[in-house]
Amino acid sequence: VRIVVLGRMHHAKNQLFAVDVLNSLIIRYSDVKWYLDFYGKENPSIKNEISEKADHLGLTDQIRFCGVSSDPLLTLSKYDVLLLPSLREGLPGVVLEAGAVGVPSVCSPLPGCREIARQFSYARIVHLTDPDVWAEEVFKLSVTDPKLVAQEFSFTEFNFLSHKEKIYNIWQLSR
Repeated sequence: VRIVVLGRMHHAKNQLFAVDVLNSLIIRYSDVKWYLDFYGKENPSIKNEISEKADHLGLTDQIRFCGVSSDPLLTLSKYDVLLLPSLREGLPGVVLEAGAVGVPSVCSPLPGCREIARQFSYARIVHLTDPDVWAEEVFKLSVTDPKLVAQEFSFTEFNFLSHKEKIYNIWQLSR
């Protein structure tokens, strides 16, 4: 199962927590092969922290640093689950992009994430206190049919066609 964290390396993005989630997945669901890839502008200090923790936990073969993605939608579409363990975030575009390409997300309980999750059941909200709870949600979502995820996302107010229609209506009213 391929898990992705997509975003610049920054302490506010809390990427180190994703390593704890991976460790929990491997312990709890050892019959499954788990992989965690990090995409985004790399911060050498944070990358080193992640590498050291992965090495300490024996996870170096399951973690990759992939750098900046030139096509986030294509990148996301190759994964089974997105992790967003951020400590601070506005409306997380990466969760919207993941939903649009059929990838479910496990997210920290930030206002923007909650707003998405109110309309989109494949964006799961989990508190940052326990990586085991995150692992359980990742496991549940890892077998989700991407077509169902994308279909449900298409009915939210976050899909492109919904925005296009709203913009067109505003434009018509201003004429």
